Amino acid sequence: MVDYKILICGDRSVIVAFPDEDIMVSNERARWLERELNKRQFDWLECTKVLSDSTALIYNPAYMPYGKLCAKISKIIKKGSVPLTLPDGNEKKLVHSLSVCFSEKYAPDLAQLASLLGTDGQALTDSLCSRDYLVCYFLNKGRAHLSPTVFKERPELSQHFANRRIKQGQLVFDGGELYIAPFDALANGAIVGTAVVEYTNGEGNIFCRPGEYLSFTSVTENKFKKLCEKKERLVTERKVNIVR
Repeated sequence: MVDYKILICGDRSVIVAFPDEDIMVSNERARWLERELNKRQFDWLECTKVLSDSTALIYNPAYMPYGKLCAKISKIIKKGSVPLTLPDGNEKKLVHSLSVCFSEKYAPDLAQLASLLGTDGQALTDSLCSRDYLVCYFLNKGRAHLSPTVFKERPELSQHFANRRIKQGQLVFDGGELYIAPFDALANGAIVGTAVVEYTNGEGNIFCRPGEYLSFTSVTENKFKKLCEKKERLVTERKVNIVR
């Protein structure tokens, strides 16, 4: 039996949370529920959104009262094939390879963050480039949250990096999470690199989808500038390398 909670977050919205020690398992279940809800095309369901460990949905209470909504969601979960674990590691996934510059100019907080982690900038860069990242969910018009990360057990480190001027495409560590900034903003977080990222429109909608993967390849400043003009990225379907 999968553990889940239905939480009220407004007069016409709820969040279905899947608490689990492994955030990637929770995210797999959240994306499963979103697919199950959307394929049924309920007339009372207005929209859904996958968060890190939960599925948020907005509904019309005139057609589906809260009590009946909870019963409907519970029925779908109890009778459905909810993922109990992550998919077979041999299953191929869509992986987007991004070129990232980790020089001081494009990763101004990398050295300080590495020092706080008890390592150096090159070692942290190698660690960031040694794994594939699951795109867990999107927030704020395309902000892609990635998991797992080398920072997941050190959320307190973000207090050292307040009021940063973050630019579109930068890799930002914030509160134990790693995300790709969809637009320029003033925010908290350590800037640990800048990626060659393609956005589909001016609102910052990123190219990939939750459930797909990203990997990083370190490039020099000169190569980074050339790649920015082309906006090229490599997309492959392969087994993913996840380091927990």
